[in-house]
Amino acid sequence: MQPDYSAEDAMGIIVFIRKLFWCFFCWKTETSPEAYLLGTGTLITIPFGFHSDDCPLGTNNQLAEITQNILRLCNPNLVMPREISNSLCAKPGKKLRDITKSHAGGEAFDIFKMVYRSLVFCGENSHKVAIIGHPMDVCLYAAVAKKIGLHVVIPDTSGVGYDTLSDRWWTRNAATFTAYEVAERLYALFTGKI
Repeated sequence: MQPDYSAEDAMGIIVFIRKLFWCFFCWKTETSPEAYLLGTGTLITIPFGFHSDDCPLGTNNQLAEITQNILRLCNPNLVMPREISNSLCAKPGKKLRDITKSHAGGEAFDIFKMVYRSLVFCGENSHKVAIIGHPMDVCLYAAVAKKIGLHVVIPDTSGVGYDTLSDRWWTRNAATFTAYEVAERLYALFTGKI
C-alpha cells in the first residue's frame, strides 16, 4: 500500500529543499535604506572577531561606527556584546543589554541564544528590529529573527571586511568563514531554527 502524501507534506518538502539550497548558495542580503530604520525598536549588533586582550579592534570598530550612525537616526533599545559597546564613541542613553556571557570562557558566540534573548528583551510585541553585522554573517541572524516573528531591517554593512587579527579562525578570511557559516546554516536548518 502506497503512503498517503498530502499537498501540505509536498509543500513542506519544497520549503525544506529551498532552505537547504539557501544554506549553500545564498550569500547576498537585501539591505534597507536609512529611511526604513526610522521607528526601529531594537538594534542588535553582532560582533565579528575577538581578540585575546579584549580590545575592540578591526571589524568590531567598523560595526560600532555603523551602530553609532544609526543611533543618530533613531533611539532604539540596544542588544550587543561588550566588544561592540566598548567601541561606541559615545555611551548611548538608551537601555543596553550586554550579552557577553554568550561567549564567556572562550566558547563561540551563540547566534541563536542572542536572537532569542533579544526577543525576550523586546517583549511580547513583535516590532521592528535592525540587525547590524558582517555582510556575510547577517543572513543567518536575519533568518532566525524572522522565524520567531520579528520584522527585520538590515542596514548596509558592505564596507565591513574580515578580521585578520581575530582569535576565531573562521572570521579571519572569506574561505574559512564560508566553511564555518555553511556548517552553522545546516545546523540551524536541521534543528528547526530557520
